Amino acid sequence: MKNLKRNIWKITISAFIVIATIFALIVSMWVSILTSCLIGALLFLILLGTLIVQGIVAVPERYNYILTYFGEYEATLEPGLNLIYPWFNIFNIPIAYNISEHSISIFEKAGDDTDEMVEFKESAAWIMLSARLKVIDPKKAFINVEDVYKEIKDIFKEHFRNYAEDEDVLDFKDKNKDVNLEILFEGSDILAYIKDNWGVEIISTRLEDVILSEADIKARQEVYAERNKLEVVDLQNKQIVAKAKAEAKKIREIANAKKSAQMAEGLGLKKALQRIIESNLRPEQASYFLESMKKWEAVPQVQTGFFSDGNQSSAGAGMSKQTIAEIIAISNEIGKEKEERKEGNV
Repeated sequence: MKNLKRNIWKITISAFIVIATIFALIVSMWVSILTSCLIGALLFLILLGTLIVQGIVAVPERYNYILTYFGEYEATLEPGLNLIYPWFNIFNIPIAYNISEHSISIFEKAGDDTDEMVEFKESAAWIMLSARLKVIDPKKAFINVEDVYKEIKDIFKEHFRNYAEDEDVLDFKDKNKDVNLEILFEGSDILAYIKDNWGVEIISTRLEDVILSEADIKARQEVYAERNKLEVVDLQNKQIVAKAKAEAKKIREIANAKKSAQMAEGLGLKKALQRIIESNLRPEQASYFLESMKKWEAVPQVQTGFFSDGNQSSAGAGMSKQTIAEIIAISNEIGKEKEERKEGNV
C-alpha cells in the first residue's frame, strides 16, 4: 500500500505511455509511422492533462481540507491550489475545517423537539446559544475525535444544562443574562483538553435568545401584570404621602403666621402701654384710650401704627399732643356712655 501511494503517479503515467503506444501501433496500419506517433503523443497528452486537471483542488481562504488515503489521514491541504490523485477513490477529502474564528450553534432551533429544551429551576425553554471557536490543528481535530463539532456541542449542552438548573427562566430572559466561559466551565479543564487534544480553541460563548413555551409566556404575562399592579399601588401611596406632607406643611405655615401675628400684637400692645405711661394719663383715661385706639385700628382705612412694633409704620410714634388729646377726649366720651349705660341698667 505504501508503494502504491508513493508510485501512483508514476504507475498512471506509465500506463498512459503504454496506452498511447498501443494506440499508435494500431493507427499505423492505416497511416504512416510519423502520423501514428503524433497521434499517440497527442493521446498521451490528453490523458495526462485530464489527470492533472481533475487532480487540482482549490482550497478557499480561511479553510483547511483533510486529505485521506484509503480513509486514513494523509495530509492537510492549505488555502490555494493543491494537486492530488483523483481516480479510483484512493485519495479523498472527507471534511474541511474553518481555521478562522467562526460560530456554531449549540442547541437546535426551537420547535416541536422538546428534547432540545433546557430545564431551568421551575420550567424549561429553548436556548439559542452559540460558541465561537477556531480550529488551530486540523490534523488533531480529524484524528483524535470522530466528529469534533458534535463532541463540542455535547460538552456545551451538558455544562449549560447543569448551570441552568439553579436559574429562573423568566429572570434569565428578562435580564438578558449572558453566560461566559468562566461561569459555564467553572472548576473544569475541559477547554484546555479540547485545545491540546482536539486542536480547537474555544474563544467565547453568546446567548442569543431564550424562547419560552406557551405556558411560560402566559406565566410571564401574569407576573408582569402583578408587577404593574404593585407599581400602581406604590405610586398611589407615594401620592398620598406627598399630599399629607403638603397639608402638614400648610398647617405649620398657618400656625407660624398666627404665632407671628400674636407676637406682633403683643409687642404693639407693650409699646402702646409704654407710650401711655410716658403721657402721664390716669388709669381710667388710659383704659378708654386703648379701647378707642383698638377700634380705630380695626378699621382698614385707619392705620395709626400705634400698636405696631415700629417696623411697619412710624405714624404712631410721631403723633402730636393735640391728636393724643383728641383721642383722649373721644375716650372720655366712650367712658361716659358706658357709665350711663351701667346706671340705666341699675
